[in-house]
Amino acid sequence: MNIEEARKFTLGQKMTVLVSHTVSAVLEQKGNHWLSHSRFLKYEGVLAKSDDIDIQVTNIVNFASFLQGKSEAQPVLHDCLETIRAVYSSRPDLKEEPLPDANNWFTDGSSLMKQGTWMARYAVTTVSKVIKSNYLLARTSAQKAELIVLTRVLELAKVKIITIWTDSKYAYGIVHAHGTIWRERELLTAQKKVVKYATNILRLLEAVKIPSQVAIMHCWGH
Repeated sequence: MNIEEARKFTLGQKMTVLVSHTVSAVLEQKGNHWLSHSRFLKYEGVLAKSDDIDIQVTNIVNFASFLQGKSEAQPVLHDCLETIRAVYSSRPDLKEEPLPDANNWFTDGSSLMKQGTWMARYAVTTVSKVIKSNYLLARTSAQKAELIVLTRVLELAKVKIITIWTDSKYAYGIVHAHGTIWRERELLTAQKKVVKYATNILRLLEAVKIPSQVAIMHCWGH
């Protein structure tokens, strides 16, 4: 990061950093979609918790402007978080916070070996009752099971206003961050190979459009 390099010259003195994006808000609200926990903590320590760093947002993006004395921070002309939602979310109105007056459904998919045989199953529940549960094909991986159960719950939620809770960071990341980009790239990796579980991912990206309103939340294992 340029800030770390600049510290070699400032020697601990107060430093004002002008940026054209609301990086602190983006890091706080969206950083966990793309950064590992260790990288998130590293960037948070530099950008949000450093006493010698003052980050100011400006719409000046041409460095030559600073040579003309235009160094004051100016309001940005776009909303970074809204832009990210529009570009990456699998549905324009998909929420990351619980919807008011909505059904709250919890999902879980699992895969394990029992008595020498691989078994996989899923469940959709409320706080008090099981809505649907079933076995999946043998040797279905845990990741695939999570994709299947999230797809099933979205299909069950037709015309509903619903908040869905999943403990799968993988499935959560697909609907909020990665799925739309993968679809635009025809589900190919940088090495031009088809991503794993491509068929299930496409079905999930279609299913997320089914509910009337939907929020998909990530939570700890339940």
